[in-house]
Amino acid sequence: VNTNLTANTTYYYRVRAVSGGTSANSNTISVTTDPVSVTWDGDVWSNVEGPDGDIDAIILGVYNSGDDGEFVAKTLTINSGSFTVASNTNITIVDGITNNLTEAAFVIENNANLIQTNDVNNTGAATVNRNSNALMRLDYTLWSSPVDSQNLLAFSPLTIATRFYTYNPATDVYNAIVPSTNSFGEGIGYLIRMPDNHPTTPTVWNGIFKGTPRNGDVDLTVTN
Repeated sequence: VNTNLTANTTYYYRVRAVSGGTSANSNTISVTTDPVSVTWDGDVWSNVEGPDGDIDAIILGVYNSGDDGEFVAKTLTINSGSFTVASNTNITIVDGITNNLTEAAFVIENNANLIQTNDVNNTGAATVNRNSNALMRLDYTLWSSPVDSQNLLAFSPLTIATRFYTYNPATDVYNAIVPSTNSFGEGIGYLIRMPDNHPTTPTVWNGIFKGTPRNGDVDLTVTN
């Protein structure tokens, strides 16, 4: 087995048999090692096939998984253009994600899946869209944030400020929380009433989270 080969390099091999004598050389075959990273220019990958679990993906143009396809990559870096995980598609990243642009350039749509294999922190912000069920103005939804530092009131600014709650397992009741000075905690659900201008007939509401995508294990103490 050959080790310590250079990435994205073509090597040539030929063999001969030695057993009481030496055969003639075989035909020469060539093998090209995988690149360390590949780039997306807005139309194609630099290696044609795209990344895999051992190859980093670097985005330099507009990418939408609904149009340009799902993939697995070792890491994902967004340097220019934009990156969208479309509804009903999956993007799997083995390690971390780095977005060097704004959260508007990295969008995870409703019912899209961004899957990370290893417990690695991410860098940079994303916009994550998640739709509620069809609810009426005075109905509530339990929300939990997939991103860091999402302020509660900024998430639903037209919900009355006294209609944000967290569950207290010790008393088995929901306690009011001040939304303007609190953000979503990791792995914690928040009971939030629909915005005060929401229709009185069942209507879907689009919740928009903005922040660094959370990743890894979440440890919570649960009281029965």
